[in-house]
Amino acid sequence: MRRRTAARGFAGGMTLLELLVALTIMAISVALIYRAVGGSARGVTQLERNQGAAMLAESLMDAFSMVDPGGTQASGQDGFYTWQVASAPFPVGDLPETAVPLHALRITIVSEGRSWVFETLRPQRPLQQGEVSR
Repeated sequence: MRRRTAARGFAGGMTLLELLVALTIMAISVALIYRAVGGSARGVTQLERNQGAAMLAESLMDAFSMVDPGGTQASGQDGFYTWQVASAPFPVGDLPETAVPLHALRITIVSEGRSWVFETLRPQRPLQQGEVSR
């Protein structure tokens, strides 16, 4: 009987080390993708919160289109947002008596530890007949 000695050839599989390196690279790639997607989701949530605060401020500015002669103080809650409105006379230089006095309207909105402040000028509401300025 003759023994056959076959030369060992290169096997077509992967070694354990190559497999571990491939899995490590894949795990790092998945972690980076997860981080990027998670950051995008947080960004969208923040954008929605900012948009909600801006829409609430716009709505409050529309509600206070004119300010009472004594000023305005108001507060409330709308969903996740708590808001405050305060006004103070706006100092202007020498204006004619016919000029409408202005008030600085300050709107503060707070939600989940974050606050937004919006400021604008609003005209003072004209006095009604028989009404006395405070």
